[in-house]
Amino acid sequence: MMRIKNKILVVGPDMAESGGVATVMQHFADQQANLTDFDIQLLVTWRQRWIWNFIKVVLRYRILLHRRNIDLVHIHVSERGSFWRAAIITWLTPRRIPVIHHYHAAEFDVFYKSQGRLFKWIIRKTIDRASQVIVLSQSWLTFFTALTKTDILIIHNGVPIPNEQLQVNETSKKVVTFGRIGKRKGTYDLVRVAKQVHQLDANITFDVYGDGTTTDLENVQNQIKLAGMAEVIRLHDWVDDVYEPMQDAMLHFLPSYHEGLPMAILESMAYGLPNLATRIGGIPELIDGRSNGYLVDAGSIEQMTKLIYKYAQMGIDEKLITSNLARQTIIEQYSLGKMFEQVTKLYERILR
Repeated sequence: MMRIKNKILVVGPDMAESGGVATVMQHFADQQANLTDFDIQLLVTWRQRWIWNFIKVVLRYRILLHRRNIDLVHIHVSERGSFWRAAIITWLTPRRIPVIHHYHAAEFDVFYKSQGRLFKWIIRKTIDRASQVIVLSQSWLTFFTALTKTDILIIHNGVPIPNEQLQVNETSKKVVTFGRIGKRKGTYDLVRVAKQVHQLDANITFDVYGDGTTTDLENVQNQIKLAGMAEVIRLHDWVDDVYEPMQDAMLHFLPSYHEGLPMAILESMAYGLPNLATRIGGIPELIDGRSNGYLVDAGSIEQMTKLIYKYAQMGIDEKLITSNLARQTIIEQYSLGKMFEQVTKLYERILR
């Protein structure tokens, strides 16, 4: 007799979009065949021309509800528009169907504090209506605990483990950065750091891969020109596969001001590329600042400059140790397999 599978609706942005949440949605799509106890369906709530698309999404969702074709709803949430779309789906869902809010936001605290009293109340009530909240780190658990009575669980983002580790290149002087270009990711600080590093070692270069608003892209390009760093800092388009750009890199640098748990750090560490990042969000729970990567305070231009220069001068043995420990951290704690093991256990607990 064929076993009836529980139907899970996974809600989030279009996988073709750039960003960490879209990457997580792609992982759920890729894992559908492996989650054999569940029938996973995807519902995309964000893509270009989103207003018309979201109207169609709501209509489709109402049809699924009418057909009683959903046993659990798992919503991947960021902040701002992402939260309000999640709120509509949450309030449309009958009480009999459990709803999981899975928060990937880098600036949910900023978003919440910017709201008036009424909208703060709506945000809290919406989160209270969820059956379960998932966050990416202890710091975000602390924040959401103050907002909601709903049970909160930490599940770290996971990434596939590459079969091969990058070869450590002792002579490389290339620093790479992956992610959105703009103030939140610290791109303007990167330009200042690159200028100071260049004065210490003219061979160190910075390759930045990402997208951003037209204003941010123009402002960053102008700042690079004004600093005389056009030959040192190279801007590239967003890349989905970070392997090729990392081939001859010595370090991944992410000077962010707000983060959840950046996929760029997880992916680069999985290949054995060490990171220099800031002590914000879930990053300090991933990078210890001593053995598997390096941590600095957000906005600390001098600290960043000194550490990049210091790392460039290190010998092959020291770099190899850091590379091995970075990769080992991901294998042991942040693999895709471990993430889905936790997700599966959560589904089973909620649905039993």
